[in-house]
Amino acid sequence: MLELTEKSASYLIVSPARDLRDQSVAALEASRAQSMLYGRNYTLISLTGYSGGVYDRSFLAYGQQDNDSLRSDALAYMRESAQGDVVVKYSGSSELTLLSRDGSEHPLSVHPYDGSEGVRAFIHGSDCFTLRRERRYRMVESRAEIKRGMVLEYLNNGRWNEVRVADPDTEYDRMFRLLIKYGKLRVCLD
Repeated sequence: MLELTEKSASYLIVSPARDLRDQSVAALEASRAQSMLYGRNYTLISLTGYSGGVYDRSFLAYGQQDNDSLRSDALAYMRESAQGDVVVKYSGSSELTLLSRDGSEHPLSVHPYDGSEGVRAFIHGSDCFTLRRERRYRMVESRAEIKRGMVLEYLNNGRWNEVRVADPDTEYDRMFRLLIKYGKLRVCLD
């Protein structure tokens, strides 16, 4: 079984033939990806990608690269291929990241595949997993950040609950001030 979230691991997951229906073009793109990754001293584990009834060839690429080199290699790979994003797992972190062609990063979480349609799955041997994009948050630190119509989340009894701001001044005095003080008020960045 692949240990995808192990802190010491670092790797890339590339899907060069994703969304390609023509098998000969898909095989050519997979071969080009292999050559590019081998040329950058990666070891490859072949994965099977599955989405919408279509199977494709994907790769988990790992090596001795540091986090900066891993990111640089992922961006270089996207420049040289048609792929718009690459999954990156940095050493020292247990989270995966979706790196886009423009350099932006979004957190991902690993889940067992449950058979849902429209969800992209990766298969390796008897293991089948999906990667789900997670929302990013930041804690609200002052009254100046709170605006009318904004959706905030506050922590209550171990659950995050949403609240839409109607009157920032009144709600700040009644509730938000205390939540900010104890670090229990956040806003979604995505």
